[in-house]
Amino acid sequence: MTKWAASLFALSSLCLLAGCRDSGSARELATTDSLYVTAPVVSVNDAPGDGSKSFTDIRSAAFLDDTTFVVADARGRVVIAHIDGRIEREVGQAGAGPGEFRVPMLVTASENGFAMWDATLRRMSWFDGAGEFQRAQSLPHAQSTMPVAPHGTAFLTVRESGQLADTAKAQAALMRIGADPAIGDTLLGPFAVPEFGWEVRDERSGTGRMINPPVFAVAPSWRLHGDSIVVWVDAETGRIVVVDPKSGTVRREGRLLRASRSVSSVDRDSFFAAYARRFGIDPISDEVRATVPITTTFPVAARLLVDGCEIWAGDVDPAGRAETGWLGRHWEVRDVCRGRSRVVVVPVGVELLDVRGKWMVGVAEDELGGQQLQLFANAR
Repeated sequence: MTKWAASLFALSSLCLLAGCRDSGSARELATTDSLYVTAPVVSVNDAPGDGSKSFTDIRSAAFLDDTTFVVADARGRVVIAHIDGRIEREVGQAGAGPGEFRVPMLVTASENGFAMWDATLRRMSWFDGAGEFQRAQSLPHAQSTMPVAPHGTAFLTVRESGQLADTAKAQAALMRIGADPAIGDTLLGPFAVPEFGWEVRDERSGTGRMINPPVFAVAPSWRLHGDSIVVWVDAETGRIVVVDPKSGTVRREGRLLRASRSVSSVDRDSFFAAYARRFGIDPISDEVRATVPITTTFPVAARLLVDGCEIWAGDVDPAGRAETGWLGRHWEVRDVCRGRSRVVVVPVGVELLDVRGKWMVGVAEDELGGQQLQLFANAR
């Protein structure tokens, strides 16, 4: 990290921790506040004709500095790429040995390199900035479906309850856990999770598939930023909380201007159509749709990104992809230091993964059904 980047990061983190003035109003964002991102500036390209190294299931990306970023493909591939479109290095390989991956789900960047959470192996692996393997820690007690991020000698993750066969109200909490399963405490929560308890039945066979909470977005939506702050957004109210992960102290609070809203029949039908595409089930009849119970609260944010003082909250699209948490095109960017907000609208089909300074990195499907990494200029 350059001295300039380090100074900027320190200033941004200090601003969040110290509680800079946030004078934003609670008004709805107007159309003139929206900034549209049109086409990528750069696309990251693999070796020509090498299908074994194509991207197929990118789950996470994180900038290491102003020019490089690391990308995790859930098929066991991790690379370090440059903003000019080059892949600088393949990191590790598919497998279960030291420095290898089965399903790399979440990459967390730090000043000294990055850490990778493998959902199948339930293992955290650390690498230096050049991609050299350093060490690993197994966490068999962590939920494999939840992202896990390292923080000092502890780890941050989400614990959920009241779902699947449980009839209790769904809720989730941001937890701080240790390598020892007996060590753990609640950092934030528990908080309610928006519930969608729909049962989709095949009219011919009579068999069904229960769709349980949270199908639109995992709550709470959270993001670890550096070593000093955790940002969390309440999925139901849009309340922003900035927390010191060491002490659990709330450093500041705010609110997204995007308000929670009621779920409509259009949302419900879009959701059904998306699930029908994903699982290959027959379209849901009007009679079934009319009798399915529907929740009253629509999640405010599907995903969070943090860039200095700016908190990026991606909206929820019920017609989107379940694999991305139903992430939509619209991102509300809340500058908590200056009390300003703007909306950034990314192109159709682009899943935004990380943002830093002048650059945004995202992924989109290509014409052959594969995936392509794309770099966009940050809309300001």
